Amino acid sequence: MKIIRSNAVKALNSGGMLRMRGLGLWVIIAIFIMGLSGVASAAPSITDWSSSGGSPTNKDNSQDLMYLVQPGDEITFSVTANETCSYNWSVNKVDQGVNSNTFTFTVPSLNCSQDPSECIFEVHVKAYNENGEAHHEWVISTLNNSEAPDIFDYFADKKYAGDRNEKDPWNRIVSSWTFKSEVDASRGFLRSTEEGHNWWIYHNSTTTYGTWRFRYRYPDGNTGAWGGGAGVSGIWSYNKDADSHHHCCVPVGSSGHSFSIEYDGCGWGEEGGWHQVTVIRTPDTWLYMYYDGVLEFYVQDMLDTTANDFYMRLARYKGHEMHLDNVEVYNNKYLFPQVNVSYRNYIWNYYYVFNKGYYPETSRQGIVVEGRNVTLSEIADKLGDPSKFSYDPTTKTAICNSDLVLDWGAELVMNNETLIFNCSSDGQWHFVPKYSSHISLKNSTITTSGEHYFIWNNGGSTTHFGNVKGVFDLMSRVMPPRPMSLGNAGFIRLTMENSTINNAAHIFFDSPMGLNIINSKFTNLHEVDVGNYTGAKPERKSLEGDKSFWVDTDEVNVNNFNLRGITFSGKDSPINLTFLTNSYRDRLNIYDVNAENENIVVKNPPSQCSGQSHTCDSEGPPYDEDNYYHYATFIESEIGLVNCKFKDILIPAILKKDKDSRPVKKSALVKYYLDVKVVDEDNNPVSNATVTVANEVHPGYPAENMEVTKPWTDGEYTCFYHHRRILEGQPLNSTITGADGHTPLPIDEYHTLIVTDYQKKVEDVPDGVRIRLDTASYVRGLKFDAYDRLYGHLFHRYMTFPKLAGHPIHFKVTYNKENKTFSLQVVNKDTSEVIWDTGQISVPSLTNFNLSRVEFNGRHTGSSDDNISWNSSGYINFRNHGWIETGEWHIDNMRVNVSGIGLIENNDYSTDPGLIAKIEDENEYYNLSQSTNSNSFVWEFDGLESDSYNKGPVFEIWLRDNNDTEDSSVKTINFTYAITAQKDGKTASLSGLDIDDTWYREDPNTPTKTVVCNIDTGECWIEGVTTGTLTGRVT
Repeated sequence: MKIIRSNAVKALNSGGMLRMRGLGLWVIIAIFIMGLSGVASAAPSITDWSSSGGSPTNKDNSQDLMYLVQPGDEITFSVTANETCSYNWSVNKVDQGVNSNTFTFTVPSLNCSQDPSECIFEVHVKAYNENGEAHHEWVISTLNNSEAPDIFDYFADKKYAGDRNEKDPWNRIVSSWTFKSEVDASRGFLRSTEEGHNWWIYHNSTTTYGTWRFRYRYPDGNTGAWGGGAGVSGIWSYNKDADSHHHCCVPVGSSGHSFSIEYDGCGWGEEGGWHQVTVIRTPDTWLYMYYDGVLEFYVQDMLDTTANDFYMRLARYKGHEMHLDNVEVYNNKYLFPQVNVSYRNYIWNYYYVFNKGYYPETSRQGIVVEGRNVTLSEIADKLGDPSKFSYDPTTKTAICNSDLVLDWGAELVMNNETLIFNCSSDGQWHFVPKYSSHISLKNSTITTSGEHYFIWNNGGSTTHFGNVKGVFDLMSRVMPPRPMSLGNAGFIRLTMENSTINNAAHIFFDSPMGLNIINSKFTNLHEVDVGNYTGAKPERKSLEGDKSFWVDTDEVNVNNFNLRGITFSGKDSPINLTFLTNSYRDRLNIYDVNAENENIVVKNPPSQCSGQSHTCDSEGPPYDEDNYYHYATFIESEIGLVNCKFKDILIPAILKKDKDSRPVKKSALVKYYLDVKVVDEDNNPVSNATVTVANEVHPGYPAENMEVTKPWTDGEYTCFYHHRRILEGQPLNSTITGADGHTPLPIDEYHTLIVTDYQKKVEDVPDGVRIRLDTASYVRGLKFDAYDRLYGHLFHRYMTFPKLAGHPIHFKVTYNKENKTFSLQVVNKDTSEVIWDTGQISVPSLTNFNLSRVEFNGRHTGSSDDNISWNSSGYINFRNHGWIETGEWHIDNMRVNVSGIGLIENNDYSTDPGLIAKIEDENEYYNLSQSTNSNSFVWEFDGLESDSYNKGPVFEIWLRDNNDTEDSSVKTINFTYAITAQKDGKTASLSGLDIDDTWYREDPNTPTKTVVCNIDTGECWIEGVTTGTLTGRVT
């Protein structure tokens, strides 16, 4: 082109006719240049194509794009391009290494009964040169019509909507998708040509249970680009960005928010290639998501929604595209990975090289099991090596001379069988359930051949981790950020009924998906620790210690927790049966456990996530770690022991703290079944009498039943990483006697009575009352709480708080010592509207409730936006930054009026109150001139929301004592009860009932003690027991 322009200029500078015709010549040259330029920049196109060979069905002509073939057919595919091109042929996205305009494919002979999509073949060609690229493809299959997907679209016609006349291999017209915005299918797959990540297309579908499949890729690799994915509206979504970032969600009931089942950050980084996603949903509402055949995430969504679509969402971010293709939907078909058994190396442990950021693995060899519903006989058959694993069908016994590994998502099922680890030394063989595996034991035993124990090494934070996909670059061992929630979670399920695990060590369920252990035994347990803690980070280091049987339920949701009728015994008693349970979210009990020679230990679970857990408010900060390289943060823990035998309860006298440096509680509640019989004066049973039970010491621990509820996490528990809570034992203040005059037995879980004997705990709280304004996820809340140094957290009340910026709000707390009640009233001063009136809340008798400090406490983020200060305009300025937003309140007109004393605080803040900083601008206080002296009082103040917020700020206003000394002592609080029986206007009652371990029942449904109430005489007593603490007749 430069030569042409040069000659043209030379001609124009000469004389004669050329000079006169210069303008016309320039026009001619410009047209010529434009023509050449157009040819040079035009991408090639495929002008003709054909396929031939084999014995096809549903093929109309040589240009047909989709048809059926037979195994063994040789099919030749050919294209013609309008320019000289190089070619790249692929089959099902796998490069065939062919650079030609023709390609011959031999149809393989496969058994596709377990996976029909293996018998669908996409043959794709890309023709390309320096000017661009063109694409063409065919789809052939050996499946018959009954095996075909119910929805199929490989976009081989290069369309997704409009006039689609092509038929799929089964002679069905390919359906059109509806769309919110147009995308591009001209290359035989979907792509977005415009910026954004909300390019949606929809396909009509009523498949609610079944299998969905598609492929995606980010051709530019791990760019961090925002992404898209696929889903079924109202049931599930699978979203993937161009890094390890995921958001795969299910709705949380009808609350309007979603649960991100992958807990963020658990995907592979992108390398530019295609990946297949498989989503399976079964009629029991279990949802499974697989990535290239490996289980990524699963959840029981508990939804009863009916599907009406399947959608795909495209994305393009800063020029980086996402591609989607290969849609298959199978209605009521469940294409789980096939069973495979092999003997090979497996990752047994990781350890951390602190100064280098590497996570090298330690490997062992073992039998690795893949697939679901795998039996012992199937392992033996598929392995084919009886020296390592043998099975006797007569005795239903397997003998294992190897480690036995359940790979990700694998399932071992034993029914009336025995698995024997043939150990010749302690810990020689390991049983290794990896991430998301399931062990189902019914009337079965796992044991050893002799005295030497085997190691039970579940996936979790102390050994081989859980879901490590987004954590490790498996080539370099570099960990891009760190393990997040599922990286530290085993997510394992154990279903065990009438079965025995004998002579094992290190049974540690770290963030289990579910434990359902009923009427079973753990015998001859040993305590060992196989974790490597050298230079370990906090989520591992905090769980160091010898383990026999441990359960840790931390920030990861638990789907099922049912431990009852279990016997524990150690090889060398006492062993420490250890529970670390998230009691902020859940209320968990174990029932009818006999561990009479063993200790029950309660510890605080460490929070094992970071950053992305920002929306989960764990009554203080979010679940999070602070200063990750130095210390962990912890969650409060409590376990109920209902009708359990044990040697002792051990609560470590160490304070663990949350991210805002607040001590968190750990506690055990010892509980027993209560049987009450109502009789008349002739000792005849009285049916339909109402029996009422009241805790005389602490109304916050009422009688309960055995009902288990799993409420959705809404309100204050709203969180992108919360799904459902587990609440075992609902408050039950009264019940009705049956025909035998007795209150219901435990077989009637809804109406039986359980009472708490005592609480053993470590809990460091001040004497005080707290009003807290905060956000859990995007829900603004107002919390009302009171605390006592002995009794701990007295009560908790919550309401969703509206946005009222610019409106002064009046808060009024009333404490009535004589009635032992608190109340809170919140009023909009502009409108006089009562926003919240809690009514009277009962508390224990508070004997040393001396409050003399006003304290302001925010979320501890270290943000420069935080501010707690006196403003000379006459208010306390309280500004706090959350995980995204900053909010601000102005606090004014602080008053404390004490019965018998009068006003000990009446402050309009016209002068500086002299704030004292515990943490500058995040936790500050000032002392009052007098205390409440344990008297009744009214505490009130005004608050003005100056700067609205949704995401994370916390504003706590306290009236509390002035004692900042930490208390890590172990406290025991004993509870007594008042029993009342009523019918037809007659009443019998007893007070001071103090139960103890003599109420333990060998058989939960056979009472050992009974409170008997005579409805005619008004007296109650305990059958056969003399106790001097009772009021009433005792025999």
